[in-house]
Amino acid sequence: MKREHFSLNAIPDPTATGQPPTIEITYDGPTESLHDRLSTPGGDRRGAEDVDVAYRLRDEQRGVLGISDRFTGAFVCEMDADAEVVTDIVSAAENDDGRYCIEIGGGKDIWSVEKRTLLVYDGDGRLLRTCSLIPGSVEL
Repeated sequence: MKREHFSLNAIPDPTATGQPPTIEITYDGPTESLHDRLSTPGGDRRGAEDVDVAYRLRDEQRGVLGISDRFTGAFVCEMDADAEVVTDIVSAAENDDGRYCIEIGGGKDIWSVEKRTLLVYDGDGRLLRTCSLIPGSVEL
């Protein structure tokens, strides 16, 4: 799976009541690869508790959004993303109840999870706490 196969769109203000801000990701590569990455080794669909989401800045305007396996750290997928997209989602989630949704669609398959944590790192790998979405109950 290549970064070029992904496109990303932010919906900071969803129209549906109760819907959290959403990161919509469209995948246009081989659907078998996407299905394999979004499944656990046992073949079940990965849930929110199975993945972590992080964003690493490359410069002030662009970076890489990565979704990784919480237990192994292996990337499920990663894609280029504008910093503004991530900032909009973090701000919208902070102004609401702290939740955001990630949806990945490819072919007929749609994977969706709700998360409360989105860690943002600078280009040197330092956590940017003020730019991240970190619930009060999480200690880093």
